[in-house]
Amino acid sequence: MSAGNPSGKSLQVLLNEMVTEITGEESNGSLDESEAVEEVVEASTEASSGEDAATDAASEETSEAASEANSGSSVN
Repeated sequence: MSAGNPSGKSLQVLLNEMVTEITGEESNGSLDESEAVEEVVEASTEASSGEDAATDAASEETSEAASEANSGSSVN
């Protein structure tokens, strides 16, 4: 892709070849509507579950820090 298109192949053919090289699975560049929707839902679910885990971890750390700060201030 970075070398341009010296072969004169269509963009779709170049993209299909690139996907095949990256994934190891042959791509014809076309999905039926249900496959496309399924892939979008799967990608969205994976992204949101990663965000949820990061948010949960940050919330837990914040709670622990607040708890330590409160216990320290009541001692003084």
